[in-house]
This record gives sequence, C-alpha cells and structure tokens, in this order.
Amino acid sequence: MHQTSFSIGARLPRAFVRGALLAVLLMHVFGPPAAAQEAEVPLDADGRLFGITPDLEGRLNLFPEVRGFIEARLFEKPGGGFVLQILYRRNGRLYLIRRSMSLDAVAQFRREVTAALHVRAPSALLDQEGRGDLMRGALLLSLGYYGWAVPVALEVDDNQLAVALYMLVGSAGFYVPFAVTKRIPVTEGQASLSLYGATRGVARGMFGAMFLGAEDVETLVRAGAVVGLVEAVAGFVTAGRLAMTQGTADLTGTGGDLGAGIGLGLAYLAGLLDDTPGDMRNTGWGVGAGASYLGMLAGYRLAMTEPYTPGDNGVFRAASLIGGYMGLAAVRAVRGDDRDVGKAEAGGAVAGTMLGIVVGQRLVSGRDFRTVHGTFISLGALGGGLLGAGIGYLLSEDSDVAILVPSAAGAVGGFALLYQSFAQTARRVVERAGLEIRLYPVALALARGGRLPESARVPVASVTWRF
Repeated sequence: MHQTSFSIGARLPRAFVRGALLAVLLMHVFGPPAAAQEAEVPLDADGRLFGITPDLEGRLNLFPEVRGFIEARLFEKPGGGFVLQILYRRNGRLYLIRRSMSLDAVAQFRREVTAALHVRAPSALLDQEGRGDLMRGALLLSLGYYGWAVPVALEVDDNQLAVALYMLVGSAGFYVPFAVTKRIPVTEGQASLSLYGATRGVARGMFGAMFLGAEDVETLVRAGAVVGLVEAVAGFVTAGRLAMTQGTADLTGTGGDLGAGIGLGLAYLAGLLDDTPGDMRNTGWGVGAGASYLGMLAGYRLAMTEPYTPGDNGVFRAASLIGGYMGLAAVRAVRGDDRDVGKAEAGGAVAGTMLGIVVGQRLVSGRDFRTVHGTFISLGALGGGLLGAGIGYLLSEDSDVAILVPSAAGAVGGFALLYQSFAQTARRVVERAGLEIRLYPVALALARGGRLPESARVPVASVTWRF
C-alpha cells in the first residue's frame, strides 16, 4: 500500500477563513459523533510495562492498600492528564478505582515503578512466553532420546550405570534449560526453532555420519545426539537475533522437513540411495542433510514475504504433504498393482510435494489462520484420508491402488472442507485504497484571530491518497 499526501496552507483571506470555520462547525453539528477515547500508556519510565498483574504486584507491592488486586493500567486523556485504573475483587464482586493524575504525578509514579522493577522483579519485562513450551519439549526429548542415547554413545555396558545415566540426563533435560533461561528472553519463536533443531538435528547428524561412512549404531547415535544439541542452541540463538515470531520459526522448520524429503527423493531417483555399499549411498545421505538446511533457508525467506502465523504453517504443511501423497497415489494408479513400488512413485511424490508447496503458499497468502484452525484443517485431511482408505480397503481385494486412490481423494476432500470453514474468518484485514481529506480547525482559528506572524504559513488541510 502506497500513499501520497500534501498539505494546503497559507495566509488566508478572512472570507475563506470564515467559510471554512462555518463548514467545520456544520460538520461537527450534523456529522457523526466522535467519541473521545483514552489511550493506554506505559507504567514505567522505560516505556515497556503496560499492565501490572497480581503476580507482579505481589513482588512490587505498589498498591498495598488494595486487597483482591487484579490489574492496574494507565491511560492518557484526550484533553490532557492521566487516569490510573485499578481493578480489584472484594466479596465476589469486581470494583474499579480511577485515579486522576497530573503529568508530574505520572512521572513520579513511573520512577517508582521502574525502581521497584529493577530491585524486586528484574525479570518482569522479559518476554518468556515460550519458556514453558521449551521446558516441556526439552524434558520429553531428554526422556525420549537423549536419556538412552548418552549411554549408547558412550558404549556403557553396565546396566546399573546406564539406568543411572538415563535418569541423570532426564533430570538435566529440565534443570539445565531452566537455569540457563531464568534471566533471559525466551520467545515462542526461540522455543519453536530450538526444539526443531533438537529433534531434526538428530536425523541430520545421523545423515552426516552416514555421509562420512559410519555404519555402526554407536557412531550414528553419538552423531545424532551431538548435532541435535548443537542445533538446539543454534536455533535458540538464531531465532532471538532474527526476532523470529513463532510462525516464522515454524515455517522455517517446515521448510527444513520438506527440503529433507525432496532431497532424499531426488537422491533416490539419481541412484544415490541404492542398497549397495560405497560412496554413492553415502553421498545420498549427504544430499538429504544439505537439502534440509537449504529448505530451512527457503522457509525463512518465504516467511519474510508476509506475516505467517502458526496456523498458516499448519495449513501450508498439510497442503504440501497432501500434494506428495496425491503424486504417489496418481503414479501408483497409472502403473497398477502388478509393478513394484520404485523410482516412478518416488518421482511422483517429489513432484506432488513441490506442487503442494506452491498451492499451500497460495492458500495462506493474505490470511492469518489461528493455531486451532491449522490443527483442525490438518486433522480434517488426516480424517478424510483414513475414511477413504477404510472404504477402499472394504471394497478392494488386496489392492494397494484401491486403497491409495480413495485415501488421497479423502485427504483432499477433508482438507478442502475444513479450509472453507475457516478461510473467510482468517482473511487478513488490509488498508483499502482511497482518498482522505482532513481539515485542521485549530489552524483556521489561529489565522482568523491574527495570532500568527505575517510570514507564517498555516496548514489548514491535507489530502492523502492511498493506492
């Protein structure tokens, strides 16, 4: 959206000034009423705190006389002055206190709030919305993978020591990130990209080890654990420095997953993953790891084209996967059951995934799907696919084509049905093009009263054209 504007101002004839003032007066009398609104302003001197919660008040103790404290906020009046609003509960009923404050009183109050924050609650202004998700994810990962991966990587033969290491690593999976993130920001974007690195880094570490020729389980597990931990830290730091939102981080991760799938598919088509030992197969795993990193970069660049929400990412991911599934089913239907699944099916899946990426981007462009919407649409596709597969299985006689085709059709139908249910409400509100004319009655009044120097040019009107 572009806009062009210009102002009109000059020393005006009295007749014009009188006419303009009369026009403005008529507009105020007969035009729609404009309600004066109070604007919320920060409570601290640094301009970062806009609301005091019960938990924060318990540490700051700014309103000891208010029992049942719920919330405090500061508002600026349109005509000047401020109002401090304090909401509290007593005997099951809500009460509101409105304290009028002057500019000097607000400045003093803000100094008191800032001093209390630095002394009693230094972490109150940190964005730690993603800390809970990070803690939960780290604990589950330590119990699900890293807890047993460490004894395997260290080649521990003693069962008692292996169990003890599992418990210690499981405990560290919570307490280490808890201690590290206690006094630093943990945004939702940081939590998302960090957990993505901790999980997908395991696979990329194993791909890299196989690329270098490793085949024993201990080496693969060791590589996965090391790379996973490194990528967890790298994802956390990168998301923080790039100020990633959760939607941006999620789309970056989805790009990495799709890149890995496409890369491995292309490597298979090129014969780099054939079931034969040697450098060719090892090269294929390296292609998969490299394609995953390139996919992450592509996902991040796509997220920079417009705002993406976690719900948008859910829709985009579902469309991409359905595209791959449709490509697989279409090729299989053409080839029939009498042929083994091979490179033709892989090619169809890769081509379908690429098409799904394009369609998915179009479907979310200009929309902000909520997280629950993305979840419902993904589950709708899954439910439709299972429905189609179930019907095909009942009607078929041991035919994978009779199952794949209706399953793919059901997935598309379930996706389309749920998408249509939420697409309109998810449409992003954009500023419309148009012409806007504004008058400044104060300037007219000053010019009329002769309170300006002879050489002064008074802006009395502005015209803005958005296109």
